[in-house]
Amino acid sequence: MKPFTFLLISLLSHGLAWSGKFQHAYEAALVSDSTFRAARSELASVLQNVPLARAALLPNVALSVSDSRVKGNRTIDNPPGKPVTSPLDYRSPVQSLSLRTPIFHREASKKYELAQAQVSYAEAVLATHHVDLVDRLADAYLQRWSAEYALRAARTQVEASQAQSDLARRRFQLGEGTLTNVSEADTALEMARVLLTEAQNKLEVATLVLRHITGGGYVPLDFVVDALPANVLNAQIAQVPTETLSEYISKAQTSSPTIAARKQAVVLAQLAVVRNGAGHYPRLDVVASVQSSRNDSLSTLNQSVSQRSVGLQLNVPIYSGGYVSASVTQALADQDKAEAELAAEIQRVTKDVTELYFMVANTPAKIQAMQQAVTFAKLALEGAGKGVPTGFTTQADVFASQRKLTQSQYNLAQAIHEHMLARVKLFGRTGAAPEKVTTYMDAVLMNY
Repeated sequence: MKPFTFLLISLLSHGLAWSGKFQHAYEAALVSDSTFRAARSELASVLQNVPLARAALLPNVALSVSDSRVKGNRTIDNPPGKPVTSPLDYRSPVQSLSLRTPIFHREASKKYELAQAQVSYAEAVLATHHVDLVDRLADAYLQRWSAEYALRAARTQVEASQAQSDLARRRFQLGEGTLTNVSEADTALEMARVLLTEAQNKLEVATLVLRHITGGGYVPLDFVVDALPANVLNAQIAQVPTETLSEYISKAQTSSPTIAARKQAVVLAQLAVVRNGAGHYPRLDVVASVQSSRNDSLSTLNQSVSQRSVGLQLNVPIYSGGYVSASVTQALADQDKAEAELAAEIQRVTKDVTELYFMVANTPAKIQAMQQAVTFAKLALEGAGKGVPTGFTTQADVFASQRKLTQSQYNLAQAIHEHMLARVKLFGRTGAAPEKVTTYMDAVLMNY
């Protein structure tokens, strides 16, 4: 069994066995999470930019067919005599096939390169959303677990407070206690019930968040209590990072999905500068057409025309009101912005990796200390409970000890939550595949 498995199942002096699988939740989230589906659809949309841009580099063939029926009158002036008017009634069929194919079109070529870069950028952005999905899912999954644990602790506290309240009433009826003791016990019970309600509400919210991510397609987190030796936690502490901080930072700077996306954004901005500058270049096309017509106009009435043409067409931009120059200046500013954002992202990822590294490295000692705090809180509660009949302690002392124990238990669960989430995020920042995260989560939480 994995060392960290013992860490989790030894909360308090009990073990918590998981019946669900994080892999199931992950697979459901890939299909159901709205944010990730939006990113996937955005990539599908951007993919169409490539064929759209390529179309400007391919031949354009058009067929035009028309057939008109003309009716009317034609009057011809006859200066020596009177004008002559004759009726018109004829058809004018026209068929035309035209072809245009570019020979040199720099702007279209650069648009095609830009479209390919846009696809690479969209894929990098989707990878960042993938990492974000795993982070959010792991957080929601662990929040659900923490809320379940907090609810169980709150129920235990209500049961203990109820028992103390019943004991205070019996002692008061026997003349061994005071009305103050009863009031303190009742107050403690009411406070415990309030805490139970809050825990139930937190569980509902945590479950709702998890369902929103997975679409409800997750295995419920049911726990089976199994007593374990109290020293399991100390003997089987979580593993610390096996690489140095500098190695993690180097790996993040080369493999982080967010940094990769920013690098693609810089490439995209650089290509935009070149593409906008291509507006200064001329365009050369081959133009060809085949046309057949009859009665195309009054001057060709009762005549059929069939013609073919082929040639070159050169378009040279001379002046466009400064549009191209302004677009290049704008693209250069966008390039500077993209480069600055890349530098900022590298700094942010370096900071995140440093924080996560220290959290992963330091929390095992914190977890061990919190396990000891739970042990001491249990002893304090036992002592407070035993001191009530003798008058050395009061119901208020028992309630305070119960609250301290519950808080210690919750703090221990939260420390384990934070440790696992930090490790998951460290995986993501250093470019680990999401499958590695799901394997880790299942090995820790559910592989026993």
